Amino acid sequence: MKPPVSSENPTGDDTPRREIGLSLDGDKIDGGAARGVEAIKNALKTMPGSAGVYRMIDDKDRVLYVGKAKNLRKRVVAYTRIMQLPIRIARMVAQTVRMEIITTHTEAEALLLESNLIKKLKPRYNILLRDDKSFPYILITEDHDYPRIVKHRGARAKDGSCFGPFASAWAVNNTINHLQRA
Repeated sequence: MKPPVSSENPTGDDTPRREIGLSLDGDKIDGGAARGVEAIKNALKTMPGSAGVYRMIDDKDRVLYVGKAKNLRKRVVAYTRIMQLPIRIARMVAQTVRMEIITTHTEAEALLLESNLIKKLKPRYNILLRDDKSFPYILITEDHDYPRIVKHRGARAKDGSCFGPFASAWAVNNTINHLQRA
């Protein structure tokens, strides 16, 4: 026998329901979350199962989040399970109105692209990447009559032109050797 329909149980079933509750601003996010989940589901219809980068965008065309995945479809489908997400991420999903994707050949390319997009766009929900030491750059110094070509990691404190980041330190060393010979 089904329980009676009431304001606390509008469907009449006895399935337990978890309220997302209030955000830090006091706004209810459960109504907006349905809109965000719907936008993500629409993007999933054409999303490939390959490596790439995805961007979540709000109604004012601001990028909320930049993420990478080895398999875009598997990663993004997790955002549709709103009850399993932390409040901060559920709030992000609630603000999402559309998604953009960029496919890459490898996961390493996706990692580099994600890093560059986060630095360029500074999305609200991404953790700031303060550690620039992870990828090597090629630096051509400009503080001398004869510029040097060197591998550089870390903050760009030296004067010069920086090229990169590169995923492979071996490739950077090899490129520098070829450039110095030329």
